[in-house]
Amino acid sequence: MAEISLNPDPLSPERRQAAADYLAALRAHGVQPEGFAWAIDGNGQFHLLMVTSLIDRVGPQVVYDTLFKAYDRAVTPKAIDPWIVSAFSPKSGFGKAYLEIIDIQIGVRTEDGQHVSEEFAFVTQAIGPFRIRANWMYIKGKPISNPEAQLRGWHRFTKDIEKLAA
Repeated sequence: MAEISLNPDPLSPERRQAAADYLAALRAHGVQPEGFAWAIDGNGQFHLLMVTSLIDRVGPQVVYDTLFKAYDRAVTPKAIDPWIVSAFSPKSGFGKAYLEIIDIQIGVRTEDGQHVSEEFAFVTQAIGPFRIRANWMYIKGKPISNPEAQLRGWHRFTKDIEKLAA
């Protein structure tokens, strides 16, 4: 389900930048998520959602344990607490729905024909307990087709974390 909201964006610029920095850190160390976005739940709490085939390849517990180690060893920015990160397989119901979200572009004009910034018109998609606005999505790609390359990136990430433990 999609809805359009003209309300101000509740995602602060600081939170938006923190997620961009977190994604950049993951990528710099070899992790390439297929999906990455902020979402808000029914209680108004923000969650950072990541869709990754690593859930299928190494398991969810390994992914979460490693994200916590990365946080503890400052491989990922401290601005993103791993407790708010939720990871999903692209094969899961959520993962499939996220990757299939239709991109909707909105242009808003006032009655006198003046263009209103697209910042003020947000398309929100609901997936399970989460609402995701189009402008909160950093990545929405296809599932990884080269699992060996993905695992090489994952191993680089885990090695970088272990180096900092030494």
